[in-house]
Amino acid sequence: MGRVEGSWRQATDRASALPEGAVDVSVEGEWCFSQTLRHLVFATGAWLSRGIKGAEEPFHPLGQPRAGWEDDGVDLTFFASTPPPYEEMPAVRSERLAQVREFLASVDDAGLDE
Repeated sequence: MGRVEGSWRQATDRASALPEGAVDVSVEGEWCFSQTLRHLVFATGAWLSRGIKGAEEPFHPLGQPRAGWEDDGVDLTFFASTPPPYEEMPAVRSERLAQVREFLASVDDAGLDE
């Protein structure tokens, strides 16, 4: 596990140990921790599943698109309208991270150039 993954593991472990609801608290108008995890799930779908693999259904319903995406004409009804319980998010994020690891382990220079 690399440094970035190790840091994220520590962050999610700390977040999981916080009092109930603390991961849903926004600080100075920024996304809360649970929204950040949801957006990372979305970003992996956008970058890897849609952008690289060309998947027809690249997104996870618990992902969180960036603000203003609906202004681009994107139908957001696929995504959960109610924030999911935080307890669900680390597993979904781990699944998406495993997909990135698998892709990076299998891609060659030509694939990266593409």
